[in-house]
Amino acid sequence: MVRASYLVFGTLAYLIFFATFLYLVAFVIDLPLAPLTVDHGGPVVAVWQAMPIDLCLIALFGLQHSVMARPRFKAAWTRIIPEPIERSIYVLLASIMLMILFRFWYPIPVMIW
Repeated sequence: MVRASYLVFGTLAYLIFFATFLYLVAFVIDLPLAPLTVDHGGPVVAVWQAMPIDLCLIALFGLQHSVMARPRFKAAWTRIIPEPIERSIYVLLASIMLMILFRFWYPIPVMIW
């Protein structure tokens, strides 16, 4: 029964990842069907206001990704959660970080590069 619940959880985590990844593609290429994209959809503010927020969102994703990938963190983490679902939780949390980035992203109204 426990193995089946791990399988269901892992499947759900990877389905959420797949949906998040598809939205990431739409977000980055500014697909018109996506309500929020890198260039449109969020509140428009001055560049000096948007850049620090956007950089913090990118850093938040990177920090989560980097910290949870470290062997030392994994060793401590698997004492708390079962090892068979450690990777699924990592994938789920990375997807959640991307969702937070999508939701709170501020489009920058000028060309940066």
